[in-house]
Amino acid sequence: MMTKAVSDVIAERQRQRENGRNDANDDGYINGVLALAGAAYAISGAGLNDVGTFRLRAKNLWPFPLKTFRPAGNADRRRDLVRGAAMIVAEIDKIDRSSVFRQEEKY
Repeated sequence: MMTKAVSDVIAERQRQRENGRNDANDDGYINGVLALAGAAYAISGAGLNDVGTFRLRAKNLWPFPLKTFRPAGNADRRRDLVRGAAMIVAEIDKIDRSSVFRQEEKY
């Protein structure tokens, strides 16, 4: 059974793809960058710390120019978590594509 959360992560990943974050774009990043970006959004979505240290940690993880990090924060924690999960899925897909490529090279 697909929950609303899983459905929303898939929809977010599709939105990212429609905005140019496709396989070719993702494959151009060094390994782990998309996972770090996803982790930054997930930490921002944790929303457990009102003194802002989670937000600071999230910013420190963000592997791109800081001006491109636009979490919703406490205003919409769920949105940040969905966005982060979709970025982590993109990293997993990148690993899977790389593994398939390596398997094909063996033959």
